[in-house]
Amino acid sequence: MSGARDRPAVVQAVGLLLLLVCPLGAGEIHLRVGPAEEVRAVQAVERESQTSYPLAQVSSQKEGYARFEATELTEGLYDLIVLTHRGRIEGVNLRPEGVAADAPPLHDKDKEEIRRLVLGMTSFADRRRILFLKGRGTEARVLVEEVTTRKTTLRSSVPFVIWRVEVWYYRKEFGAWDRYDSERIVRQRPTVADFQKTTWVFEPALGGLAVSEATPVVEVTFRVADCFDPKAGVVAAPDGT
Repeated sequence: MSGARDRPAVVQAVGLLLLLVCPLGAGEIHLRVGPAEEVRAVQAVERESQTSYPLAQVSSQKEGYARFEATELTEGLYDLIVLTHRGRIEGVNLRPEGVAADAPPLHDKDKEEIRRLVLGMTSFADRRRILFLKGRGTEARVLVEEVTTRKTTLRSSVPFVIWRVEVWYYRKEFGAWDRYDSERIVRQRPTVADFQKTTWVFEPALGGLAVSEATPVVEVTFRVADCFDPKAGVVAAPDGT
């Protein structure tokens, strides 16, 4: 009899474990994006788990915009990736955390100090540049691109490059800025020929979308620019060279 009495408790415990491991869907992301004819597909990525979720197109074109949705998303921060016929637009989260809502924007002096730190670092990369620098108060986020074209020990039958894009985290303590963390966004090794044909830009407005019990539905409107900005990523020349 004691075994029969214990059995429901075991079932309940297993059920609780499943809820903890596989949390129920917390909400949705709705994207209104245009021009509708430019967009091929949309996905949401949760960087911490490296999980990608496709957004389904749920309505026909209206006023030049298409609508996409992802449902039953678990709680977390999501970046949207918009795939167009001209290239890829990737959301990145550059919103500083742990900063008071009324914290002032970064002063020009702070931005200049952070730029000096980022660009002054030595590494194996041939080129390093800052794509975006955002922050408030004593926190800053920097989207950094590094390109390596010099020879490495990696074997390849054709010339290639190493392309990395990362978010670098900076904090100001005791009057000085210091990098304390980073997050990888892209690490690829394309051939030189393929890299020259790549169009892949980054967009903070599509990043850091918080799905939670407090915000179960996130609405975003975005319009693809007529011309991609080479300062925001890699943009292929019109002739592909």
